[in-house]
Amino acid sequence: MLIKMSKLHAVVTSTLLSLSLLLTACSGGGTGAGAGGAVPASDKGSGSSTTPAATATGNDASKNEPITLTIVSTTILEKPEATVEQAIADEFMKQHPNVKIQFVGVPMNDLFAKLTTMATGKQLPDIFTNTPDFVAKAEEMGITADMSKLLGDDFLKGFYPSNLKEATFKDKLQFMPWFTAPTALLYRADWFQEKGLKPPTTWDEFRDAAKALTEPGKRWGFALVGSKNGSGAGRFMHILRSYGVEELREENGKWVTDMDKPQAIEALKMFGELYTKDKVAPPGPTQVSYAEAVTLMATEKTGMIVTGPHSTGAIYAQNPNLKGKLGSVPLPKAANGGKHVTTLGELGFSISSGSKNQKMAVEYLKFLVSKDNAVKFNETTGRMPTRTEAGDLVKSSATFAGFVQALEYVVNFPQVPYLPKVQDILGEAYQALLTEQATPEAAAKKAAQAIRDEIQKSSK
Repeated sequence: MLIKMSKLHAVVTSTLLSLSLLLTACSGGGTGAGAGGAVPASDKGSGSSTTPAATATGNDASKNEPITLTIVSTTILEKPEATVEQAIADEFMKQHPNVKIQFVGVPMNDLFAKLTTMATGKQLPDIFTNTPDFVAKAEEMGITADMSKLLGDDFLKGFYPSNLKEATFKDKLQFMPWFTAPTALLYRADWFQEKGLKPPTTWDEFRDAAKALTEPGKRWGFALVGSKNGSGAGRFMHILRSYGVEELREENGKWVTDMDKPQAIEALKMFGELYTKDKVAPPGPTQVSYAEAVTLMATEKTGMIVTGPHSTGAIYAQNPNLKGKLGSVPLPKAANGGKHVTTLGELGFSISSGSKNQKMAVEYLKFLVSKDNAVKFNETTGRMPTRTEAGDLVKSSATFAGFVQALEYVVNFPQVPYLPKVQDILGEAYQALLTEQATPEAAAKKAAQAIRDEIQKSSK
């Protein structure tokens, strides 16, 4: 369902230029830590901050008794996000000498499987990254504490209502929103100017622009993310919606899929032909995930990418010379009956329902999204604040105009426990086209049946 967000547009139009200044750069304690990529926070603070500590809601132990907060984080493995996240944690520990923060780094594409495994083994951390795509599964497993009760009504009033809505499932706030990254098309504005091109508004215009930007063997028009994971499937779901197709939607109280409709076939055909016919994407697209696509942009091998504003920080961290050379525009739409779409791209943190350190976890999360820390994170990464006090401090720039405009076209993806399986099904479909292992019709038909099978399984 397309949601006009004029009010949000007005608010967030003031949300994005620190972004132009910004873009330089860039489990013990709870129910158990579990294995995998532990990133210990330093024992000493790494600098001063003017941000005051959040008001304590009460310690889980006596004031001087040691507390270890374990945090499963995806951003602690990303650049430039990790630098700021670590600095915030260090400052919190400096203000709370009895607290040690232990990060467990998990790649975003592995997060849902990792959390499911940790939950099964009763090895969940105190705090973990969560997204709207996982809230249904998390609620089904009973692993999230009610964040509304923990954070309190007064504190929650400081968030944009749309951000709280995205983080809510079954009338329960599943996670505290940390940042958003609306999806749009990021492009090399200087290359477009050199070729006399205008930013595309339809997929036909996009294909023409990608062809014009491509110089065989030297550079390509599009950083196509064709991996079979959340990076690839999430982007492809946006493309489907731009054709008027929903991989899952409710109809008369039941879930159905549009994946074998003509528009779905057209979307698959277009996506596959970007590589097989137009040849506007680099070799090996099925191996290209988000990190590889960002590197393709940073190394000036590609001219366009479907992504959020946070990618500017990652690109500039690798190649500062690209500052001032990027532009953005809402995601193109199908020429006939299509529509521009975006999602908020929201990410936040849940507190485990079984954590013994919930009160201290609350203090840390409030500190994380405090005004100074939120603005600092925004300035370094391009990710947009979720609280009004920080959003009011950041401005807009030409580089981010498309992301702001995209906020008029927000859609919500379905919140069902089997969404990760649906994404796998979509990944198989578009990879079959990229590798020329199936026709668009056959891939669409197979995907539709597989999704219907998942719907049926869930209803038993």
